[in-house]
Amino acid sequence: MNFFQKLFGKSKPDNFHTKQTESEQEEPTADIKILLERAKKKIKKNNIDGASTDIEAILKIDPNSIEAYMARSDVKKKQKDEIGAKEDFEYAGILLKRLDKGLKAHEKGLAKYNESDYKSAIMHFNDAISFNIELGQTYHLRGLSKKYTGDYRGALIDFEKVIDFHPAYEELAEVYYDSGKIKYHKIDDYEGTLKDYNQSIKLKPTNADIYFSRAILKKSMDDTDGAFEDYNKSIELNPSDAETFFSRALLYMSLENYSEAITDLNNVIKLGLSDADSVSLFDAYAMRASCKLLSKNYVEAIKDFDKTIELEPENGKAYFERGEAWLLIGDNQKAAEDKFMAIKLGYEEED
Repeated sequence: MNFFQKLFGKSKPDNFHTKQTESEQEEPTADIKILLERAKKKIKKNNIDGASTDIEAILKIDPNSIEAYMARSDVKKKQKDEIGAKEDFEYAGILLKRLDKGLKAHEKGLAKYNESDYKSAIMHFNDAISFNIELGQTYHLRGLSKKYTGDYRGALIDFEKVIDFHPAYEELAEVYYDSGKIKYHKIDDYEGTLKDYNQSIKLKPTNADIYFSRAILKKSMDDTDGAFEDYNKSIELNPSDAETFFSRALLYMSLENYSEAITDLNNVIKLGLSDADSVSLFDAYAMRASCKLLSKNYVEAIKDFDKTIELEPENGKAYFERGEAWLLIGDNQKAAEDKFMAIKLGYEEED
């Protein structure tokens, strides 16, 4: 016996560490998948106490875990508790039936949502949640359905549920974006909107639409430099979006930087606008005409006013503004003709 054995007594066997209990080696976790896998391995090794501990931990996290009840049924069988094993097995069956009903309700809600039948979608998503189907998508789509039916507070509550309880939801960036849009457009919560947009961009930094929306927000918050940065980033990510060029042109125009505004409007006209956009080619030509007028480029302004009248021949304001341009050139006759046409079309000069 060596010196240390004489001093401390019989030495511990070489396999001491392998004799440690599994619980001493395990790290605490709240991951249900890890706990369940661990419990199943322990059942196979007849480590009943360890398996029971893991199963109870699962049920604290998710009281409706079907697999946890099935595993606990196996544990009770090993403990010769046939009644308890049967009860857990039967309860797992009840939960399985509820799961099936919940999934069917979720699918019905999804179908109604895709049909734009938002009231019915909400009803089915409510049913799904009552059957313990609480997916990120369930709350996200129910929140959007509430938004489309005017229940903005209810929508925000559902979005918060996704954010708080489903951090791995693949559309989480969209949830933050949807939340921010409601806060901006419906409840004037600019600081809340900014936080949501920032988080959305953090999760999905290549989405040009979010930068576009944040630029509009920053403009509303008088952060002109920040607005330009976001417009620039949005255009960098999606250089074919005419509406972003139009919005940046508006910002340039508000700062009396007419040359840059005209450059952006040239891009708008070149790229074109669709009916889905919030502005039209008429708006682009009218604004470019105004910029040229303010730049004292009267002849070119009249050409753009000609285009606005071509696009909307019943628009009295277009005639009135072209009449103003004729006056600045000094052609009183044409100015009078346009002003008369404007009045004929029902246009009243603004104070």
